[in-house]
Amino acid sequence: MHDERIDLGKLTRMSLLAWCCVVLAQWIRWSYTQNAISTLLTLLGGMIGVTAFAKRDYLVRYPISTVVMIGYVGCYFLLPPVATIVSGVPLTNNLDHPVLVMVNAVACLLALLAAHTIYRRSSLLSYLRLVITKKLYKPLHFFEAPSNVQLLLMGLIGLAATAYEILALGAFRQAHLGIKDRLIQGFYPAAYLPLVAVVRETVGGKRERDNKWYWIILSYIVLMVYVLLGSNSRFALLGIFASIGLVYLYGIAAGIYKADAALLRRTGLAVAAALILSGPITDLAMTMVVVRNERGAESPLALVASTLRAYENKNTVSRYKSLASGLGTVYDEYYTGNLFFDRLCNLKYADNSITLAKSLSKPAKTAFETEQLDRVLSELPAPFIHIIGIDVNKASAISKSAGDFLLYEATGMHGVLGTFYTGSLFGSGYALFGWWYPLFFAIIAFFVFALSDALTISRLSKRGYRIPVLSPIVVVSFFTWCFLFTSAASGNDSLAGVAGYLVRGWLQVAFVYGIIYWLTYWPSRWLHGRKTEAK
Repeated sequence: MHDERIDLGKLTRMSLLAWCCVVLAQWIRWSYTQNAISTLLTLLGGMIGVTAFAKRDYLVRYPISTVVMIGYVGCYFLLPPVATIVSGVPLTNNLDHPVLVMVNAVACLLALLAAHTIYRRSSLLSYLRLVITKKLYKPLHFFEAPSNVQLLLMGLIGLAATAYEILALGAFRQAHLGIKDRLIQGFYPAAYLPLVAVVRETVGGKRERDNKWYWIILSYIVLMVYVLLGSNSRFALLGIFASIGLVYLYGIAAGIYKADAALLRRTGLAVAAALILSGPITDLAMTMVVVRNERGAESPLALVASTLRAYENKNTVSRYKSLASGLGTVYDEYYTGNLFFDRLCNLKYADNSITLAKSLSKPAKTAFETEQLDRVLSELPAPFIHIIGIDVNKASAISKSAGDFLLYEATGMHGVLGTFYTGSLFGSGYALFGWWYPLFFAIIAFFVFALSDALTISRLSKRGYRIPVLSPIVVVSFFTWCFLFTSAASGNDSLAGVAGYLVRGWLQVAFVYGIIYWLTYWPSRWLHGRKTEAK
């Protein structure tokens, strides 16, 4: 039978060759300023990562763990040369320790590669993954494609929870840490579930032929955007669209979508839509940065109004640029100068964290260790913490980033706590364990790989080969999974952040999705029945 999937191997080889040419061309162009060793390490990491993980067999059998690793390789090796050359700056632009950054990136890549290899060959972790999939996720209908009606109802529940916390209570702050508020916040991802209808094939469903659903989804998106503007969070607003795009690309690579004229047409339309919307989306993202200082002073509804007014103001872009140029006064995050590249592949985050970690005194290191341990323990439910008598300030641990803690311990500036500066696994890991931290990183990743892949199954396609089936909750968080081991947007800037998934995340997702699925199951069947009768 003719294989209707794209030739992933050929595409990978061609893309890798083109990328190598970009890296070398960039080094030639900026050879007087760009460090040769860091350039060679970038080439080495990119080639090892792509060769090791860009394989269809891995994408089908180990979907999420492979995507996590591809995201790591993309963030630290593949994207920086492209982002910097497009921005007209060298790869090592504004980096104080370019060689150390890439040494850390390569060291962690090799450790993670070893962890993934052991994971794939481990019968124990294979059994653990199978048990969690069959005994926990499958009974909760993780791998049954909900109807579009049910997806819409699930989304409305999530959007109602989000609107209550953001618009009614002014949340997306960390002030509301009670059991009720933490429970409501757990439903946030459900607000994005209606968009799964766009990529139904990836959750084991069939593509909807009724065009009215596209208008329904578009209307829902408008409502969702209005609510999320009150959070003033660019990721909360834009992350879902990135997730859907990445899932679509994953579906092509994994063979879920067959390579035919329809695929080419849909891909062309998606690219055209992305290009058309890129301008307004960029302006909106810059607008949210401009009004960010008003987040604490205004109510969420007033913040939405301020954001919309600023969006219509033609001076917003110049105001953003002036704000961006002043960011380096306390904590310089400037790398490419591009709004999106600086969130996806900003090596300056790693550079900053390495600088801070190297400057820590012994007492500061001890304090940082305590803070990171508290961060892991704070993932436990508050009642459980009280029962076992753990001495941990849950509110304090959750309301600050590892970047905040590292900057505070290095400089003593108390005002940085709670500002959520972006750090890096490299610096925070080094501050905790010295050069042994890649080993601890690999051990944590070893279990994360098994738990994440438990969120997927595979099935035999009509064309005779196996294809993956993702849970809808994985689809809407795909961007987060892709950059889990990085400082990009929704990633983690500490080992404590990654370890948190082992403590709570894999159970919480089951609890939340299970509740929402059963709350909407019978109403969706009733509505679907009424629709059928009407026809």
